[in-house]
Amino acid sequence: MRVRGHSGGFMLDAMSGVDLALWDLAGKLAGKPVAHLLAADPKRNVPAYLSGTSGATPAERAAFAAGFAAEGFSIVKLYYESNWADLLAVADALPAGMQFAVDALWHLPPADAIAMARELDARRARWLECPLYPEDVAGHAALAAAITTPIALGESYRTLAELAPFLPIATILQPDLGRVGITGFMNIARAFPGTVVPHLSIAMGPQVAAAIHVAAAVSTCDLCEFNPNVLATANAFLAEPLRCEGGRYAVPSAPGLGIEFNDDGRQFTH
Repeated sequence: MRVRGHSGGFMLDAMSGVDLALWDLAGKLAGKPVAHLLAADPKRNVPAYLSGTSGATPAERAAFAAGFAAEGFSIVKLYYESNWADLLAVADALPAGMQFAVDALWHLPPADAIAMARELDARRARWLECPLYPEDVAGHAALAAAITTPIALGESYRTLAELAPFLPIATILQPDLGRVGITGFMNIARAFPGTVVPHLSIAMGPQVAAAIHVAAAVSTCDLCEFNPNVLATANAFLAEPLRCEGGRYAVPSAPGLGIEFNDDGRQFTH
């Protein structure tokens, strides 16, 4: 459908939803969890990183991250919205031993991106995610060549064809299961020699479960994204909750994706 102009967008999102459902059905028919359809010996649990912090000040956001560090999380992803100095202040106030990554939300100023990213180099950031506009191949290549912090890309793209120009640039790929499906994720993981980590921000139970299963199955995946509010909202609609405890997701063991919806979401609280 690329020749008809459908290289991304909602059509691919809809196809990805169908793809998740078909893998769930395949697992139920086989009597196996999806992770066991994808790999002979998948992981039983997957390390998670904390995605985002809460608080009005850098000190409060660092304290929020510290609470999760005490629970077993070793990486936190900080979001750059408008104040780079505040972001660096949070990074500098994190507890000893807790690493950080940065999601720039596609809006580092191109003229200043290298200088800003070198401040992450000095702090040994785990990765710099989505630094520039998603179609800017040349800009990402120049940035990656000028810094030591790994570049992470992927959530903006829905197919391996879209991602192809970025495969030599990125160190980490972060495909979103709601955009690529399980089939697309596995195609991308097979084509990319580096680390592949599921992107998981706003999602409900099927997408969260799918991310855990692919993370368990793919040998080049050693992390899965975790946001406590997102997981709590997804779990409110599930008969049995997905679990992330001690900084690790438990891989569902029931057939298929390993989840069932409750009657009407009446457990939901916000």
